[in-house]
Amino acid sequence: MANKNRLSKTVALAVIIGAPLLLCLGLGYDILSPRGWAIGILAWFAALLSWTIVGKLAGKGTVASTGVPGTEFNDDDRRRISRGIWVRKIWICILAMALPIGIANGIAHRAWLPTLSGVGINLILIYAAIQDIGRRRRRLDCTRLLLLLPWLFAVVAQAQPTASGSHSPDKPARSCVEAARKALGPEAAVLKCGHLTGSDALETVAAIRLKQFKETKDGVPVATLVVLRREKSQWITALTIDHYSIRNSIGYIAMDYIDDTPQETGYRVSFSGERSQRVPGFTITILYLNPDGQIEGASTDISWNPAVRRFQEYTENHDPKGFQQEKKNLPHIRTRKPAR
Repeated sequence: MANKNRLSKTVALAVIIGAPLLLCLGLGYDILSPRGWAIGILAWFAALLSWTIVGKLAGKGTVASTGVPGTEFNDDDRRRISRGIWVRKIWICILAMALPIGIANGIAHRAWLPTLSGVGINLILIYAAIQDIGRRRRRLDCTRLLLLLPWLFAVVAQAQPTASGSHSPDKPARSCVEAARKALGPEAAVLKCGHLTGSDALETVAAIRLKQFKETKDGVPVATLVVLRREKSQWITALTIDHYSIRNSIGYIAMDYIDDTPQETGYRVSFSGERSQRVPGFTITILYLNPDGQIEGASTDISWNPAVRRFQEYTENHDPKGFQQEKKNLPHIRTRKPAR
């Protein structure tokens, strides 16, 4: 195969160079007339062009039948292709400048047939150079596309889970529901879910609702409420509000004692993204309910303190103002007699 290719290249080189050389020698030694030389040059160029077209068509047919993939070029190949494009552009400029000069010279010597032949050859050469530039640009665009393929594959791979998994937006919500039911049982209701405190951790507010009372503008009636945070793939309890106390992992919040009187006490809770004075911060406002569902006392604001990374009472009525420290040990008292 290698010897066959080498022979074909040798024959092609001989035809390309030998034919015009022989025609020029014939014209120089008066063997050919100018008319014969022009006809010979035109015939040689037409044969060369036909040979090139046939070779291109044959090459396309071979690639299509064998299914051989395109060649991947390195940086040297791309520079060579770009350099070839610039060379052909320069060649087109030279041909374009030579065309009017040749026409003027032919008209001055009244050599009509050589002039027409030269004009035809010039235009054909310009056309061939333009086609070659287009082919090289397509090859260069293909190589650029090959360079972009890894990036495109990476983008598609990252977007595929979102595109294919139609339930992917529901995963955080489903995770919040599962955590709420694990903490409070099957009757747990998710009141909030998301990055509530502005951190990277997924958070959920879950509660056992007081079904005998309706939700009002003052908030949702609940018997028990917890705030859960997912940290390092584990859900931890950041805040607990139940019949007996309000507490975090450190101690009790907004309490001076623990009431041991057995009673069906509940709360109304509402949520805000701001503390008092319009300071940004996730805040839970708590209103105490008596057994009849009536509000007792003033509200209490429990807000996320990013400095210590936990929920604390936030108030403007104490000195000092702002976040209040937890209390670890509280006395137990009874505020009412047990109901009989």
